[in-house]
Amino acid sequence: MDASSQLTTRSKWLILIAMTGSLSMIFVDQTVVSVALPSMQEDLGLSETGMQWVVNAYILALAATVAIGGRIADIMGRTRAFIVGAVAFALASILSGMSMNETWIICSRALQGICCALMQPASAAIVISSFQLHERGRAMATYAGIAMVFLVLGPLIGGMLTEYQSWRWVFWINPPIAALSIVLLLVTRLKVPPGSDRSFDVPGSLMLVIGLVALVMGLQQVHAWGWNSLETILSLSIGVVLLVGFVLLETRLSRPVLRLDLFRNRFYASDAFILFAMQFAMVVQVIFGAVFIQDGLGFSPVQAGLSMLPVLLPLLLIIHYAGRLFDRVGVRTPAMIGCGLTFIGFTAQAIVFPMMEYWMLVPGMIILGTGIGFTLSSVNTDGLSRSPAEMRGQASGLLQTTRQVGGAFGIAVGGMVIGLFTRVQVRDNSMISASDQPETTARLTIEAVHGQEQSLTQLESIAPELAVQAKQIMSWSVGGGYAISGLGAGAGVRVALIFMGKGRQESDQDSAST
Repeated sequence: MDASSQLTTRSKWLILIAMTGSLSMIFVDQTVVSVALPSMQEDLGLSETGMQWVVNAYILALAATVAIGGRIADIMGRTRAFIVGAVAFALASILSGMSMNETWIICSRALQGICCALMQPASAAIVISSFQLHERGRAMATYAGIAMVFLVLGPLIGGMLTEYQSWRWVFWINPPIAALSIVLLLVTRLKVPPGSDRSFDVPGSLMLVIGLVALVMGLQQVHAWGWNSLETILSLSIGVVLLVGFVLLETRLSRPVLRLDLFRNRFYASDAFILFAMQFAMVVQVIFGAVFIQDGLGFSPVQAGLSMLPVLLPLLLIIHYAGRLFDRVGVRTPAMIGCGLTFIGFTAQAIVFPMMEYWMLVPGMIILGTGIGFTLSSVNTDGLSRSPAEMRGQASGLLQTTRQVGGAFGIAVGGMVIGLFTRVQVRDNSMISASDQPETTARLTIEAVHGQEQSLTQLESIAPELAVQAKQIMSWSVGGGYAISGLGAGAGVRVALIFMGKGRQESDQDSAST
């Protein structure tokens, strides 16, 4: 008998509230830090590289360990794994808020990512296991939808906390949320027994973690190191070799650390690809779009957070309808609609970016938010439902790993395209060429496009018209990045059309076949 048939409606809702709170905490932590970085730099003496790694350390640690975290959750039991992860995440957040120097903040951020990797797969698997098949679409819509709100509101929350309290409160808001989630979960007395397979392949785990660290770090840093640099080549090569070795090792073991045969199920594999493609697309908006809103259009951090409402409001309205649609007709329809609308939303914004007018971006943002609302929750729910009950921790971990790697590729490819657009425009710009110091002006312009605010300030001090040119170049370049994002989402439409089955799933899968 599964857990969902033993739970009362009240217990199910308490579990959903607890898990939604934990995911919101995880999501907001990915974006809340960005607007607090200038204050952190001033207090802690962060270098330019250090500022980048305050963000990168969290993402890198999460991406490298989330699959292993899911496996550990299956071994020790998801309830226990969630509680351990939530307590550890709260402690890591306290340490982050107490940071006194650059090394301290970067290490504590990495620790946050590792703790999150234990908590997040367990959280998603608990929600899936607590609701019956016909209820999961609506439950996961609530779980993911509210968390997405906090992901989008992260910069606004971070800006308000930094402006009215201290950047340290960006981290100190986490422990109370973690404590509440744990208390609500304990009240329900949910018992999810550990899986029958308690084995753990240490060599394979090390190959996976080190390989993912090398691959994701190489992709994160490629815009700083350059594609032809020794650092990039070594990092990516080590990552690829170790990950290929991991796959070869795991497929030969009778008890692998991760059941990669989950990907033999074409529905699960399709879900994983769409999550990869959507994160590939969305990271360009989260990172480069946010830079453009603040530096290109001159919005304050609070205004930049509010400017995301045209994405946020449609997402909130649609995601619950999409959950009910998933429960009725399955994943194929919402996935196709969502990926298609995401493609249109990014493309529409790419076309009007050079106009340098926020209101012209709004229609595309509304379409984009609608597309995200249709896609993410439905696809994630389907992927977990397609996996055997005792493997849902690692199934969740694998999906989140795929998603995080998609984000890393989005940063690399989006940054490459934006950099290419920028260099071409700087080379052909007559005002930059005619300036007193063309090489310095060109360098400052490129740095300004990539979000270095002090470079934009220097341009303004040299000549205000040069800063105007830099913002115009930024608009064309970020628009090019959005166009590439749209193509990534468009690939999701094709995968959903060809590989996802018609109709809804009628029963839980007992094996990873099909």
